[in-house]
Amino acid sequence: MTWQALPWQSSLQAAFTTIWGSGVSPIPSLDLNFTLGFLDPRITGASLATLTNAAGNIAYKPHNFVLWSEKFDGAAWYNNGSATASVVADRNGVVGKGVRVTATASNGDFYQPYTSGAAQSVTNSLWIRRISGVGVVQMMSPANVVQTVAVSASWQQFTVNSTSVSAGTSSTAYIGVRLVTSGDVVEVCEASGVLGPLQPYYPTTGSAYFGPRFTYDPVTHAALGLLIEEQRTNLLTYSEQFDNAAWTLATASVTANATTAPDGASTADKLVEDSTAAVTHRLYGAATVTAVAHTLSVYAKPAGRSIIALRTPGGVLSYFNVSTGTVGSVPGPHSAKIESVGNGWYRCSVTWTPTAGAINVGYDACQVDGSSTYNGDGTSGIYLWGAQLEAGAFATSYIPTTSASVTRAADSATMTGSNFSSWFNATQGTLYVEGGGSNAAGSARLVGISDGTTLNRIINYLSGATQLAGLVSTGGVAQANPTVNVTSAASSNKLAQAYVVNNVNVAANGTLGAADTSATIPTVTLMRIGADESGTGAILNGTIARLRYYNTALTNAQLQALTK
Repeated sequence: MTWQALPWQSSLQAAFTTIWGSGVSPIPSLDLNFTLGFLDPRITGASLATLTNAAGNIAYKPHNFVLWSEKFDGAAWYNNGSATASVVADRNGVVGKGVRVTATASNGDFYQPYTSGAAQSVTNSLWIRRISGVGVVQMMSPANVVQTVAVSASWQQFTVNSTSVSAGTSSTAYIGVRLVTSGDVVEVCEASGVLGPLQPYYPTTGSAYFGPRFTYDPVTHAALGLLIEEQRTNLLTYSEQFDNAAWTLATASVTANATTAPDGASTADKLVEDSTAAVTHRLYGAATVTAVAHTLSVYAKPAGRSIIALRTPGGVLSYFNVSTGTVGSVPGPHSAKIESVGNGWYRCSVTWTPTAGAINVGYDACQVDGSSTYNGDGTSGIYLWGAQLEAGAFATSYIPTTSASVTRAADSATMTGSNFSSWFNATQGTLYVEGGGSNAAGSARLVGISDGTTLNRIINYLSGATQLAGLVSTGGVAQANPTVNVTSAASSNKLAQAYVVNNVNVAANGTLGAADTSATIPTVTLMRIGADESGTGAILNGTIARLRYYNTALTNAQLQALTK
């Protein structure tokens, strides 16, 4: 297949001239720039998780738990026998996407119970307008408590926030309206229920909507692109409520909601030392673990003390200075890391392999590096937020918890069917990707094209901590696997792989690999981003900033130019 420029693509030609120089230059048949915060609608697959938003705050990714948010005549929506519902136009005049609710008796309810995940703060949103009547109109909170709203004849958006009804990992929330007076009529549209504060509206059908994770640098606020992470579970409960009984205090107290947290809300607690002399001042929580690598982390900020120690079983302490952003004393075989997340906050983490069973882990306020025993003054301490304990050799994005541990599913981004074949060339092509990840030891994928098996595939992956590679496999036989060394596979790199029969090569950051001149090209049917052929392994644990596909095999010189 030979690419032919279309009229609408003429503006792209000038942009690509800066890469290729003068003359005719290839233009990609697929060009996804994830730093712009847009996911091509042909890519499917997502789950609920957190990200760093453009303001540098930790927030939930786009989502909407409410089902059939624009189809109100389905089984997801109910009335209590004192109201009727009929489908009408929404606030934009689109017929069939709104609902008219009429009270046939007093306290006529129209509502939906929906699953909101763990029992946390949930925000409901509805657009409502009055059609007739003057009686009280109420909106259901997630906790199924009605609140009066001042509706008018014009469309208005109303929100109500509360904790969902039941505890655990699968809580029920409610959304809807109550008309107190018989005969009153209102219209409703755009139903939304989200964890945390109000988000933009995302329509749903028969399942909840979970959007992509476009994440940003918490300090510079630069766009990093699409975040892809493996499944992880936060084993610690009440990860933001250190005053909860799930946390045990030792010669210390907790002041709840003492300062602004990394999520931009006043939810960070202060661990306050008491005035006891020559003791430790700390808190700890319990979890059950297996005998594999685990990582304990927390967000910390000075509050009179600048040193925090992360405590693992056996009283093993790893020290961090959250004024200077440096790792202090760390006993082997533990490893530690500290990362600035802006506004004076640091995320401190320590990795070790525990003995399987029930353990305690925690956080100590300290006066100096290397010792957690000192004379408290009764007022100083450390601000804490976002405690996390997860099985894995590095910390992943924060997973909030309340009364139970919470599992974040692996991210998934896939193109199949005509969404794939519309831009793909079966005989030759070039994959280009900008990104990096933490899972170099697991041959993590940047991007891969396959038939859903390991037999037939064309993949770009991290082949080591300092190496990138491009594998072509046909019928289970490796045809080519050129590599290029880089400074760090975890950093954002530019990698391009060209393939055609008997000619496969890669280039990374302007450096060319060694071409393989004996290769057949496999038959493939789909593309996965940041994961292996099954979609469940070799997870990148990193970000993809840009992804392009050219339906021609670029030359070696073009590969180098493209990746500089």
